[in-house]
Amino acid sequence: MEQKYSKDPPSFTDMMDLINDLLGPEGCEWDKSQTFMTIRRFILEESYELIEAMTENNKSAILNETGDLFFQLGFQLALAKKQGWFNEQDVFKSIIAKMIERHPHIFQDPQQIEKDEIESNWHKIKSETKSDGDTRVLGDIPKVTPSLATALLIQERASALGFDWMEYEQVLAKVPEEIEEIRKAETTENQEEEFGDLLFSIVNVARWTGINPELALETANRKFIKRFEKMNLIAKSRGDNFSDMDFVEMNDLWDKVKVEGD
Repeated sequence: MEQKYSKDPPSFTDMMDLINDLLGPEGCEWDKSQTFMTIRRFILEESYELIEAMTENNKSAILNETGDLFFQLGFQLALAKKQGWFNEQDVFKSIIAKMIERHPHIFQDPQQIEKDEIESNWHKIKSETKSDGDTRVLGDIPKVTPSLATALLIQERASALGFDWMEYEQVLAKVPEEIEEIRKAETTENQEEEFGDLLFSIVNVARWTGINPELALETANRKFIKRFEKMNLIAKSRGDNFSDMDFVEMNDLWDKVKVEGD
């Protein structure tokens, strides 16, 4: 059976044939037990692994992780076909129609417009063409999206509808304002609320500067881990027990690692 999937070059159809065999009568019992609910975690995991490969600019890893994610989407498609929900033609028809509709400056009234206007038009068209009858202006934001990414989506939608600051300095001014609100908060609940407002304001700063806050924080996390591990290695090379060092000693190591660069 392996030769069946050894075509050169392989195609999307070959991958779907493999998936269908896995789900067929003589297929894999584990694969056959999967549902839309159970494969959600794998789609999420493969997405994060692809993002990590892209962040590291690792070409071979990007290739492999793209394949893994593509397989998960193909698996999802196979499940949908088994249940009679839709097939690949339905998916391609839907996305092609959507992209044509979302790019009127290319396919309907060809013209060169600025990037900001393109993004604004995208959100307006998306809001006007909802197919589920939801009339809420922010109702299409997925509830499972990470909080920083959700904040960015909310702000992008609001901005597209005209609710936004006029100048960058106004956006920056909200950050110290929210920090002061945290200082004034008298209860834990109030502090939590004000801290949320601070994070929301910081995300807005990121949006105005064209930064994705989720990816920026992920980069900061990776940088901290890398530096902290270097600190531990330096301590070990000196014969010191890292966990026994006080903050001043650790901070000296931090400064040393920081100067040496990442």
